[in-house]
Amino acid sequence: SGSAALFGARVFGIVASLVSVGILTRTLGREEFGLWSVIGAFVGFAGNFDFGLGQGLKNKLASLAAREKRDPALEGELFFSVLAFLTIIAVVSAVLIGGLSALVPWAQVLGVQNPALEGPAQAAVIAVVVLLLNLPLNLNMAGFLAYQEAAKRSLFDVLQSVLLLVGVVVLAPVLSIAQFLTAYYVLFNVAALVALVVFIRQRGWTFPRLNWTRIWSTVKDLASSSVQFWLLGVAAIALFTTDPIIAARV
Repeated sequence: SGSAALFGARVFGIVASLVSVGILTRTLGREEFGLWSVIGAFVGFAGNFDFGLGQGLKNKLASLAAREKRDPALEGELFFSVLAFLTIIAVVSAVLIGGLSALVPWAQVLGVQNPALEGPAQAAVIAVVVLLLNLPLNLNMAGFLAYQEAAKRSLFDVLQSVLLLVGVVVLAPVLSIAQFLTAYYVLFNVAALVALVVFIRQRGWTFPRLNWTRIWSTVKDLASSSVQFWLLGVAAIALFTTDPIIAARV
């Protein structure tokens, strides 16, 4: 049932995405739509830039959950260690990108030729910063799958698709492209945040007292078993997500 639910959520997401594209092609200009497409391509790449920790965490939690004598405190400490590490990475990356954004000619990088869109091209960096915060929030997926709760996870995938579609229908016609990009990916994060909170509350975990030594030890242990698989995945995603970026510059 879990696999069927995930498949259904994926199909719903594809349909919602196709509807969104149809609406945006009529609502946005050519270069505005190109900006949205480029940021969308970045989503697929950035969402997997977790150094393989999501996959490693899922495998480790599943192993701990299968033990005859479980230790919920240990499981919670493991999850929160990875969550803390990815939160640090996301915040530091967001600060660096936000701080350096003024030095980067984003209009040239994104292939924007219309002078009126040079400001929105730079402001689109805000959407990228918002997206980076999805890195820790998306750990809910590893958690749900580790505990064989794929059906619950699929509900939040549907919620995310619905929120984004509503955002396209309601916000795209009335907001500037920079405002729309920011609002669109705030909605993207809302569903992930709700899923993360629900997952943690269902486990009954409370945030433990962590130190950097413990966090780093956990991260190294998980990464050692999954980093090669992660690198292959990143390479594949980079290969298949370059088309929208190239098309947006043409």
